[in-house]
Amino acid sequence: MASGFPNINDLSSVKSLLEQLSASQAWQEVANSQADVQTSSSVEMAASRNHLQVPPAVLPEPAAPPIDVDANTGAGYIEEVYAPHDSEPVQHEDVKNYSFQKALPHIASLVENSVLLAEIRQLKIDQNRLEKQLWEERQAIFKKYEEKVNVAKNKAKLIGTGISKHEADMIKDSLKKEMAKFDQERALPSWDGLVAKQQTALENLGIPAMYATQDKTVRERQQRIIQVLEGVVGGEEG
Repeated sequence: MASGFPNINDLSSVKSLLEQLSASQAWQEVANSQADVQTSSSVEMAASRNHLQVPPAVLPEPAAPPIDVDANTGAGYIEEVYAPHDSEPVQHEDVKNYSFQKALPHIASLVENSVLLAEIRQLKIDQNRLEKQLWEERQAIFKKYEEKVNVAKNKAKLIGTGISKHEADMIKDSLKKEMAKFDQERALPSWDGLVAKQQTALENLGIPAMYATQDKTVRERQQRIIQVLEGVVGGEEG
């Protein structure tokens, strides 16, 4: 990638730039103001660092110290050019691995956001809808086998007997198999899909410790956090 900085291996380029810099009027003005800058109070220096938006023409930087240039590499100039500024880049803390206790203050600040509360409330609505749907489908299976039992009882009543143990066991075994199939192929995949959706959505909302995972310990911590969120949403609705 092309760069506008001088070539550190080109000594003549570095020396030429230094000569231009030393001869410039701006350099002389900065050098002459060095004594005034050094006598500024610590409070004034702190204020100048905090106001990063002030243009250099209005608030000049303190005069640079003399630059010691290596005769062979020009390293002194390069080190000065690349010297780090006082203000470091803001580091965004990773909240993914927060403990439950550490997550609570963060959650308390987030739930003041009405948009975020609405998103969490919608997640709860989606969960309630799925729970209701799975319960109704499960009840439909029970109802089907209840009807089979009633039919068997009515047939037995017509011939003056009760339903046989063999027939009752067959109906019961069929019910167990169908319920197991329902849980394995319908209920559990649907629930796991809902959990993954909630984990990702809450992570995108900035909720600590929330991300898609199957880890049992992490999911237990996430469940405690979700309970807190549900309490906040419930309190808002009340």
